[in-house]
Amino acid sequence: MARGYFLCCVNNMSFFAARIVKWLIAIIAVVNIVVMMVFQYGLPSLAVSAEEIVETTDTEEMGTIETVQQETAAKEAEIAEAALAREDDAEEEIEEEDEEEERDPDAPTLELTDDHIYLRKGEHFNYMSYIKTMEDVDGSDLSHYIYLDKDVDTDEPGEIDLTYRITSTITGKSDSKVLKITVEE
Repeated sequence: MARGYFLCCVNNMSFFAARIVKWLIAIIAVVNIVVMMVFQYGLPSLAVSAEEIVETTDTEEMGTIETVQQETAAKEAEIAEAALAREDDAEEEIEEEDEEEERDPDAPTLELTDDHIYLRKGEHFNYMSYIKTMEDVDGSDLSHYIYLDKDVDTDEPGEIDLTYRITSTITGKSDSKVLKITVEE
């Protein structure tokens, strides 16, 4: 008989233990959902207006209505400045992303040291000295595959737009840059 009572108690304990485990799992799930919502949406705003502060508190404790309004205005200005700073940062990030998106990853990289140079009449022009980077998609040098759209004659004063073009030996895509040359007397 004692043995039957003991088994009954063990069965009841395991039943209650199972219920406790189920409740703990449910509580953990709810806490997990709340934490995820806080991370995703942030904490609820606890901001109150100056009128609510004045209505709910003793004015002797807080000071005059003007003081509260000044403090509130200062806080709002601080929040507005922070929001503008975040907007500026977001705009800069968008501009950087736009610049990065314009670059074709299958095209070679061509960068010039300058976009506008000045030479004197009759001065020697070395087109290679104005190239900063000239790489294929795998990083190999493309100096033997450069194309210039015209010859540069420094004997005549004036302006020349010289186009540098390189073509990838791997993908066949091209990149080009324009160097503006001003020949002065």
